[in-house]
Amino acid sequence: MKYEGRIRLAAFAVLLVAGGFAASQAAEVHLRGECRCAGALVTLGDVAEIYCNSEIEKAQLSRVELFPAQAEGS
Repeated sequence: MKYEGRIRLAAFAVLLVAGGFAASQAAEVHLRGECRCAGALVTLGDVAEIYCNSEIEKAQLSRVELFPAQAEGS
């Protein structure tokens, strides 16, 4: 599966989980066109801008692990 396809699949999975929250705790997620990861895992905060009323919820969603990062230079 292409790397881009994995981003979409993982983001969809996160949205399904986030959809279980009450409407008052809703968040809006906008996927970026490209990203760079500092660590060994790609997180939702690496690949998307997250908009919500709660900074705590935004921080929690930003840390959601999606999949391992590709090796440097690939």
